[in-house]
Amino acid sequence: KSTEKFTFGKGTQLIVSLGEYL
Repeated sequence: KSTEKFTFGKGTQLIVSLGEYL
C-alpha cells in the first residue's frame, strides 16, 4: 500500500512537471 502511494505521488509530480514544461 505504501508503495502504491509513493508511485501515485511520483506520477502526480511528473504530471505537474509536464504541465510547467508545457
